[in-house]
Formats: sequence, C-alpha cells, structure tokens
Amino acid sequence: MLGALCVVQAAASGDSVRVDSARVGLPSPTGALLRSLVLPGWGQWYAGAYWKAPVFLAGNALCAVLTVTNQRRYAELQRQIADASAGGADALELFRLRALRDAYAQRRDLALAGWVAAYLLAAVDAYVSAHLAGFDVSERLSCVPIPAASGWAFAVQLRW
Repeated sequence: MLGALCVVQAAASGDSVRVDSARVGLPSPTGALLRSLVLPGWGQWYAGAYWKAPVFLAGNALCAVLTVTNQRRYAELQRQIADASAGGADALELFRLRALRDAYAQRRDLALAGWVAAYLLAAVDAYVSAHLAGFDVSERLSCVPIPAASGWAFAVQLRW
C-alpha cells in the first residue's frame, strides 16, 4: 500500500508534460501511422503528402480487387472440378480445370502478398512523412553534379 501511495504521489508531483517545441504544429508520426493503418492514404494526407494519398489508396484497392476476383475464379473452378468429376469427365478435361484452378490460386496468393506489402508500405511511408514534415529543404542545402576528369562527381553545398 505504501508503494502505491508513493507512486501516486510521484505521479502527481511530476504531472507536467514535456513538449518538443520544434514539433509543435507538425503532424504526429504515430497519428499518421495509425491513420494509415485504418485507411491507406489517410496517413499521407494527414502528414501533408497530398499527392501520395490517392496513390496508396488506389494501390491497396487494386490489390484487394485482384485478390477477391482471383479467389472467386478459384472457387468457381473448384466447383467445376467437383461437377466434372461427378459427371465422369475425361482426364484431359480434369487436368485442364485443375491447371486453371492452380493458376488462379497462385495469382490470388501473389495479389494478397502485394496487398500486404502495399498496406505496410503505406503505414511506414506515413510515419516517415510525418517525421520529415518539419525538415528544412531550402536552397541553402543542395547537391549538384559537376564534371570531373574521370566523369561526373557530386558536390554538396551548405550555405550559411
């Protein structure tokens, strides 16, 4: 009981919150991540990367549609195989149906893997975009190609 009282007392005395003054007014990286996990593209919109939002939303929607479409075709071919087997179809027809079914299963699996990758990429991108929202990209820092004796080189300039 005494330990709990000490913890409560310590929490009450240190109830001020430290705020990073450089991050005030900037999007929260955790908020962007969570928004992107709810709806891909929402985190990018929140972080100010407006052009990325429809790209991530469309990419995830395309992968979802491909996954569902290939699953439906797989299920239809599975039903056709069962009907053909019950109806006494020849071995060549069954082989053809099974090959098509397996192809749709592979396409479904690839579309699902792409969907998971696009979903995770959207979340990571939203998090990074929110972290870099306050990054200075002024003309004072530049990287330019310059000709050199052995080809091309890059020069980094920092103007104060």
